Amino acid sequence: MTEPPDDVSMKLRDDTSRPLASRAVAIAMAEAIILDQEGAAALDAQRPLDVEEAPDRWIVRGAAGYAPMARPFQQSLKGPIELAILKRNCRVVRYVHWVTIGPPD
Repeated sequence: MTEPPDDVSMKLRDDTSRPLASRAVAIAMAEAIILDQEGAAALDAQRPLDVEEAPDRWIVRGAAGYAPMARPFQQSLKGPIELAILKRNCRVVRYVHWVTIGPPD
């Protein structure tokens, strides 16, 4: 799938303005996306969100890790969620729910 070209307003913004996504915007976007896609319990499990700045994007990572399941010899496959949000236009370019497998008992 090909991305549509940027509107001229975004091209002008590149030359004259600061990026749309600040650290606070990236966190708010990540929280809204996790809430919408995974639910409130998953968002709570991901908090606190960690934010790393890269040259052109914010990388937002959740804090969820390994959690044992109720039945023996099974473990949770849900780990931290990671989103990459472009500073320039707030576009989400990565949404990953990492798999974490804990040690056997």
